Amino acid sequence: MKITREKVLLVAMKLFAKDGYSGVSMSMIAKESGVTRAALYRYNTDKEDIFDSIVAWMVEKNLAHLKKFDTPIDSFEKVKEISMEIFKYWTEDCLASNFRKMLTLEQYRNPNMVKLLSYYMFGDVANYFKDLMNKSTNSDKDAEVLTLEYFAPIYTMMSLYDHLADKEYALRRVEKHVDYFVANRTKSGMEERRC
Repeated sequence: MKITREKVLLVAMKLFAKDGYSGVSMSMIAKESGVTRAALYRYNTDKEDIFDSIVAWMVEKNLAHLKKFDTPIDSFEKVKEISMEIFKYWTEDCLASNFRKMLTLEQYRNPNMVKLLSYYMFGDVANYFKDLMNKSTNSDKDAEVLTLEYFAPIYTMMSLYDHLADKEYALRRVEKHVDYFVANRTKSGMEERRC
């Protein structure tokens, strides 16, 4: 049976997402991939090599995904559109979802995974959002608090999504949160400017 590097990475990521890095052995990866350990070691020096390859692979995939947002984020409507797309990507895309789960588990064992998780979950979008908030509040501190208020419920729903029977419920809650936040932020921003 011919094994592809991609298949090994897919199998390993699924196992890491379920059992964590330390809970997975090369034997488990080989068995689930349908190859011998010897065949697995022919292309991978060890489990860390596979893990690092998954991270590098997902970096490429995520950069390609982010290119579709390569436009200025200058309105709340654009933030909403991107926020909803990111939520769907990290919950509905099988690769992205397993990568998110893997990073979530590993963040407690490896400080680099915390950075990756933070970057991938919100990264540039949070920075754009903070800039947008800063323009509407004229205060860096307010912008940071508003950014946290905006993204915390989204991240919470992302975490709950995996365990919900009604996946659409999570999507509706996130959309409702975004609409509520935007409506209140726009309204309070207008009131502040009138004063």
